[in-house]
Amino acid sequence: MNMFSNKSFCWIKNKLEQSSVSVDNCYLTIARNSKVKKLLSALFLLFVFFVIFFLNRYSIFQGDDYAYSFVFSTSERISGLSDIVHSQLIHYKLWGGRTVVHSILQLLLMGSPLTIDIINSLAFVLLVVVMYYHAKGRSEHSFSLLGGMFFLVWILQPVFADTVLWVTGSVNYLWGTVIILLFLLPYRLYQGKERKGAAFIFQTAIFFLLGIVAGWTNENTAVAMIAMILLFLLSYKVNNIKIPAWAIAGLAGGIIGFVMMIVAPGNFARAEGASPSALKIVYNLLTSTQFFVYYLGALNLIMIIFLVIYHRISLSGKRQLFLYVAIYMVGVLGAIYSMTFSPAFPPRAWFGAICLNIIAAGIAYKHLLSDKKLVRQIKTAITVYIFLMFGFSFYDAAKDVTTLANERGDREAFIATQKEKGEKKVVLKKAYPKTKFGLIDATYGVKFMSEYYGIEIEFAD
Repeated sequence: MNMFSNKSFCWIKNKLEQSSVSVDNCYLTIARNSKVKKLLSALFLLFVFFVIFFLNRYSIFQGDDYAYSFVFSTSERISGLSDIVHSQLIHYKLWGGRTVVHSILQLLLMGSPLTIDIINSLAFVLLVVVMYYHAKGRSEHSFSLLGGMFFLVWILQPVFADTVLWVTGSVNYLWGTVIILLFLLPYRLYQGKERKGAAFIFQTAIFFLLGIVAGWTNENTAVAMIAMILLFLLSYKVNNIKIPAWAIAGLAGGIIGFVMMIVAPGNFARAEGASPSALKIVYNLLTSTQFFVYYLGALNLIMIIFLVIYHRISLSGKRQLFLYVAIYMVGVLGAIYSMTFSPAFPPRAWFGAICLNIIAAGIAYKHLLSDKKLVRQIKTAITVYIFLMFGFSFYDAAKDVTTLANERGDREAFIATQKEKGEKKVVLKKAYPKTKFGLIDATYGVKFMSEYYGIEIEFAD
């Protein structure tokens, strides 16, 4: 019996060792062949597009989607650019200062549902790509890093539907983060080369204007952006790299855009009488820290392990690695704790902070030396684990969104039938998602939902 057990154990051990060697060889083949990596990356991004497109097709309008289909605070449907300008002027005075993203939203809502789903899915793919380039910098291509950017956004974003699939939420958070990350990318990649002559003037002017746009997107992520630009400028000085004029112009534009967003009369009108007390500020600090650990504690623990391993096995480049990680983590903390004075910090407002934290972890991951077998095995194990988590999660997501879509499809058919009968009012049953990938019915938008469908709508309790 013992002999049989020992033979079995040896057989299993040999098979595991052979499997480990095969996986390691496969890893090295991919890592050393740039064409293979590029092909896999293109196929992977196509896969990401279809995953998000699938979910988008089963996610219909909710709440603010109906409201922003009209000129703000009126019953007039948006039909052109002039309507959007008029709507945003009213919105700026009465509600809030996110003029850039809400202008994009109203422009998007003029399109067909299919067009919206395609564009929104492309925006998510762009998010993954730009996060990847922030993490990679100017180093060589890494397929596993690209995959990690997607899988971590999928797993770590607490309200995925609210920030990626809901049209209003996606433009405010997904699109806003993409705009800011795109604007920050030249700061990340800058190596000291600056244009001269007319090109210098044009580049400086462009960055000033783009800075205004980026700063005028989303409050707490814009705070992170401004803090990060300051640190990038400081890093240039530390590394004896000339600070370019476009970088300073971009910072100035970002601050102006941020101020324009914050000083919107609508912000003060909406927040009248809602100034947080000292006790509320302390409470916000504590709860923000609690959710920081809850949402990102595991990721940051893994990142710290990566940094410790890198510190022990690497002989050079340590200062630059830690500097870049620190810049993005300051952005994370800026995005989180700038919400201390806000009356509320909803989960969707964590979107930008979580993306920045994923990038910081990605930088640490990318710098680990892949010529060390142990490091390759750790990377492979993490990649396989994350992929399995995604697989199980996607099954639940697909099941949830298709069930909700069927319920809402029946509901729309019921609305159409009641309108044909000449009914003036319909009472609808609310749909409840079972995962973070499903959208709950937003009853606060029922007034505009009624105007959108041309019949009075009420949700049953």
